[in-house]
Amino acid sequence: MARVGGAPQPTITDDRALGVADIQRSLRFNSADSAYLSRTVSTTSNRKTFTFSCWVKRTLISTGSSLQIMGSNATSGNNQTAFGFDTDNTMFVRARNGGNGGGATTRLFRDSTSWMHLSYVVDTPQTESQAARTKIYVNGVEESVTYGNNHLVNSNLNINLDGTVMQIGALYYNGSNVTNRGEFYLAEVNFVDGQALDPSYFGFTDPVTSIWMPKRYEGTYGTNGFYLDFSDNSSITNMCLDKSGNGNNFSPDNCNTEDSMLDS
Repeated sequence: MARVGGAPQPTITDDRALGVADIQRSLRFNSADSAYLSRTVSTTSNRKTFTFSCWVKRTLISTGSSLQIMGSNATSGNNQTAFGFDTDNTMFVRARNGGNGGGATTRLFRDSTSWMHLSYVVDTPQTESQAARTKIYVNGVEESVTYGNNHLVNSNLNINLDGTVMQIGALYYNGSNVTNRGEFYLAEVNFVDGQALDPSYFGFTDPVTSIWMPKRYEGTYGTNGFYLDFSDNSSITNMCLDKSGNGNNFSPDNCNTEDSMLDS
């Protein structure tokens, strides 16, 4: 503690010393432009356990359809792995197998002015409960989720499977349709294949401000894992390069460098 005029004052530590990630840019997703990113999986890996982490800022609150943050090759509504914002402004989580495994938060998310950190964690081998198998965290705090039904323990989901398509900002549906396009900015996107990680791997609470802050992920990514920081806006292709070292790059659809935003 420092003293000013005899009164103890909190010490302000440089963000870099605390391990804060320097997020340079975000990518804008606009449903009117049909903008989204996609990647076709070429090697089957872990289909039971993963962690998806990102920072998001909403741009449109009330819509007539769900706004997909991440979705993986839904062969039908009964078999999809996805999460995003629903039409009632709850956040939905869908790790479905045969129609089971879907839920939504009890809290509403209607703020279009602030960034928030989301961490979607799926670990189907957990035997305790559905809540243990599918979790969503907002700014480091686990959300209360109401589930319609449970998926089976040890379910193999429609994700990380050779030939399936993962999309960011949309859902690839029934093998041909692209639906539920996003309305938000995304930044610092991490997908960790084969590990169920808590949010402390991606952020921390600032000891002075008590604000949840971004932290650079320093772990391994697994076969189909990736890291998108959207920092290189020299071309839209470069913006979608995987920085994890895996080379799991994404293809942009209806995106351009004008969607590269300094707002992060």
